[in-house]
Amino acid sequence: NTCGTSVASAAVMVAIGKTNQTITFTSVPAKTFGDAAFNVTASASSNLAISSYSIVSGPGTISGNTVTITGAGTIVAKATQDGNATFNTAENTLSIAVAKAAATIVLSNLTASYDGTAKQAIATTNPLGLNTALTYNGSAALPVQGGTYTVVANITSANYQGNTTA
Repeated sequence: NTCGTSVASAAVMVAIGKTNQTITFTSVPAKTFGDAAFNVTASASSNLAISSYSIVSGPGTISGNTVTITGAGTIVAKATQDGNATFNTAENTLSIAVAKAAATIVLSNLTASYDGTAKQAIATTNPLGLNTALTYNGSAALPVQGGTYTVVANITSANYQGNTTA
């Protein structure tokens, strides 16, 4: 056609990118070593279900979305949503502080007769068997001389805390 009145068509490709989504965790109350297992819950801005939960680091394990505390420290949990034809994959992490559990110490063997040998107090913990550090008037050295000593015992466990003075 010489007048320029013909109709022509051509295929056009239109690329539409996926939409980003975000993951938001529900807050978790303070935790202490020895607490019962608990659930972490997250949601995606896309309203798609969370695909998986995992532990990134820290003293905990996870099954489904149930976290079991295995020690004191900071647990970092991760939620992932795999996306679909419309939404990109998304993930987010939640840090959960786990405090040391309280323990008690009872000191005994606090009275001895002077005989020129070192004397040591005995520290019994509850729960039993926790490591302790004892000082006598501020020194870790066992007392040899007669006299009165202030005995301080501190629990030195990764998962428990406590102290006492006699």
